[in-house]
Amino acid sequence: MSLDLTAAGSFLKQRYQGFPEVKALGFQQNPLFAVLPKDSGGGGLGDKIPMRYASVNARSATFAQAQTLAASNASKHTHWQITYHNDYSLARITGKARAAARNDLVAFIRAIDPEIESAFASAYRSIERDLFGVGDGFLGVGDGAWTVASTTLTLTDASQAHNFEVGMEVGAAANNTSTPRTGTATITAIDRDAGTLTTDSNWSAQITSIANTDSIFPAGDYVSASDRLKLRGLRAWAPDTAPTAGDNFFGVDRSVDVQRLAGIRYDASGGVPLDEALVNAQSIAGQNGAYPNVCVMNDVEYRKLLNLLGAKKEYNSLPGIDEKGNPLADISFRTVMLHGSKNDIHVMPNPFCPYDRSFMFDLQQIKLVSMGEFPGILDDDGQQILRIADADGVECRIGGYAQLVTQNAGSIVNIKLA
Repeated sequence: MSLDLTAAGSFLKQRYQGFPEVKALGFQQNPLFAVLPKDSGGGGLGDKIPMRYASVNARSATFAQAQTLAASNASKHTHWQITYHNDYSLARITGKARAAARNDLVAFIRAIDPEIESAFASAYRSIERDLFGVGDGFLGVGDGAWTVASTTLTLTDASQAHNFEVGMEVGAAANNTSTPRTGTATITAIDRDAGTLTTDSNWSAQITSIANTDSIFPAGDYVSASDRLKLRGLRAWAPDTAPTAGDNFFGVDRSVDVQRLAGIRYDASGGVPLDEALVNAQSIAGQNGAYPNVCVMNDVEYRKLLNLLGAKKEYNSLPGIDEKGNPLADISFRTVMLHGSKNDIHVMPNPFCPYDRSFMFDLQQIKLVSMGEFPGILDDDGQQILRIADADGVECRIGGYAQLVTQNAGSIVNIKLA
C-alpha cells in the first residue's frame, strides 16, 4: 500500500488552517509583523492607495480672491501603485523518508511536520527583517578589516549576525545599487557575540572579487543592480536620505512634498537623551500633521532606554493582529510608554531593527496587505504536498505575496541613533 499524498495534504491543511501553534509561535517571535494591522484581501496586479498631501488652497479673507484661487488650486492628490512582492520557503523530505512511512500517514506527518514548521519560521523571520528594510534583502556588511582570503567574515556590527542562519546561502555586492558579485557562499558557523560568519572555504574562493566592505544578501533576494525584490519596509517609506526630483516610489515622485510623501528624518546621534529624542521625533511628525504612537528599536538601544528611565518606567502592551485585522487575545507584547507631545508612544524592542536606527509610526495609518494568507501554504491547485520534479522527494511550499502600505507616509519617522 502506498501513501496517499492527497490525504496527507488534507491532513496538513486542517492542521495549519486557522491559527495553529506554528503561527502563534511565528507571531510571538516576530513582534513587528504581529502588531501590524493586516489585510489579506489585496488583489489584481496591484492596488492604488490614494494619498492627499495638500488641502484646497482656495482660501482668502477676500471672497473675490478666494474665487480666483479656486479656479486653479484644488487639493493635491496622488496614489501609490502598489505591487506585491513574492517570498517563498520550502519544506522537503526525501523519497527514502517518504518510503519509510508509506503505510503510515501519521509517520509521514511526523516526518514532514518539523520541516514545515521550520519553513514557516524562516518565512516569518524573512518578513520581519524586510519590514525594516528598503526591499533589497540586506543582511549585514563587512567591517572593512576582515581578510577575504579566509573563511571568517566580520560584520560591522555584531547585532547584524542575528539576520543570519547556519546553512544560509548568501551573495555579496559593493552596496544595494551595485551589480552583485558572481557566486554564493554557505554559512557553516556563526558567532553572534563576535559578529562573525564562517564558511567551509575562503570567501574569495566562493564569491568572485568580494571586498571586505561588501554588503551581504540572501541568495536570490538581490540578483541585479538596484534590485528591490522584497517588500518595502519602514526604511523605504521613510528613507535615510530625503528623495530628490525624479524619485519614483510606487509611481510617485515624493520630492514634491518630501515630509508628507517620504516620511520624517530625525537625527538623534548628537548626544540627545534617548527618551527626549523620541519625543522630539514625534513632535516633528506632529508639525507635519501626524502623531505616531509606536516606536521600534534594537534591543540594545531599548535596554539603554530602560536604564535611562529607571524608576519612571511605565509599561503597557500591544496585541497581535491576525490576518483579518482582529486583535489576538493570547498574543501581546510589553511596551514601555513615553508621554509624547500629543499622545503616548509605545516603545518596543526588536532584534531585526538596525542597530543605528529607530522607527516610529502610527498603527492606524499603516498595514500589511497581502493577496491571501501571508505566509501560508501555497495550494491554489488543492495540493499541499507535491512531488519534486527533479529530485527524489516531496515538498510543501510556503510563502505568499504582500506589501507594507500606508496612506500617510508622513506618519513614519526614521530616527538616526548613531
